[in-house]
Formats: sequence, structure tokens, C-alpha cells
Amino acid sequence: MKDIDNTKQVISGELCVGSWFYSAPRITPDQDGRIVVISMKCFGPLEVYEWGIDADGDFYEKYQWIENDLYDDDYDKKISKEKFMEQIENMKSLIRDTEVSGWKDDYDKILQMIEDGKLTFENGDKAPVFSGYSWYIRRKA
Repeated sequence: MKDIDNTKQVISGELCVGSWFYSAPRITPDQDGRIVVISMKCFGPLEVYEWGIDADGDFYEKYQWIENDLYDDDYDKKISKEKFMEQIENMKSLIRDTEVSGWKDDYDKILQMIEDGKLTFENGDKAPVFSGYSWYIRRKA
């Protein structure tokens, strides 16, 4: 029998590795103007990690412990561009030999836009706009 921690499966567009579920990279802002590039959820214990770009264009890391109130180590902090890019490279390594290896192209586009300085802000918009590609990201008013 295969060890569950080494098993990689795709379930409903998410990659499952052991008790962790990884979501596809998102390139559209959520209701708070955040672009959640990496999201991973564990179901034993219940916890969530998230890396992305906030409404002000800063890179962030967010952690939530959901299991119970006895352990309160939640945080939401700004991180460096280098740390953010390192997390993306870690994800690319994880997905390399899986059915979701197509996510790599999305991660590569995001990395290239950051390197090329294509992550810009328009007047009055808080959410980032990626330019130079066929799609734009704008926060709805």
C-alpha cells in the first residue's frame, strides 16, 4: 500500500498531496483586492497558508490555524519579492510531475510579469493591473 504522504492526486481542480490541498494559481483579485497566487489547505490539523499580492501591490504571506482556539498563531505579513518568488518556485517543483503541471505556465507568467515590471497601478485603482498580456486585472467598483 502506498504511503498517503507521497500520493499526489488531482481532485476538482486542486492538487492533493497527503492531507494538503493546493489550489490553482489565481490571477484575479478577490473581494479584498488580493491576488491569491498560492493557496494550500490542510485538513488534519485544519490550517491554511496563502501567498499573493495585496490591494496595495505588496507581496504577502497569510497563515490561519482553524483547528481550535487553543493555538492562536495566525498572521498576515508583508514579504519580500524574493520570498514570494521562492514560494512560486517551490510550487513549480511540487507540481512538476503531476496532472496539474499546466499550472507551471501560469506561475511562469506571473513571475515574468513581476520581473518585467508589468505589475502596475492605474489612477484610482487599488488592485494591480498586469499589462503586456492579453488580460487585465481590475478591481470592480
